[in-house]
Amino acid sequence: MIEFAAVEDNRILIDGLRAWAGTLPDMRLTVVAATVDELLGGIAAPHDVVLLNPLLRAAPDPASNVRRLIAAGNRVLVVDGSADLASVAPSLAAGAHGYLTRDHDAAALAATMRSIAAGGN
Repeated sequence: MIEFAAVEDNRILIDGLRAWAGTLPDMRLTVVAATVDELLGGIAAPHDVVLLNPLLRAAPDPASNVRRLIAAGNRVLVVDGSADLASVAPSLAAGAHGYLTRDHDAAALAATMRSIAAGGN
């Protein structure tokens, strides 16, 4: 079972993520946090994958967020609305395990998360 978390502050996306996660027999959404601080303050063990919105209102430095999540033992998938690689380059340089634009479908998200959880990028 892949246990994943999400750091997201968009309530509509959170509701959709929770509904989608309930349809996955091999994955479980364990927590949704609005900030990296909130996620790291409430977990006892790392997650297999953390979905990270790089444009969080409360903590807008995606590279720092990626580094902190990785330092806590998490694998990070950045999910962003932009296809501009220059905007995601700092997150990837900070060690993010993957990047997916929001125009991908749920099947692509699940496949990417499975790959990352298995040790791939």
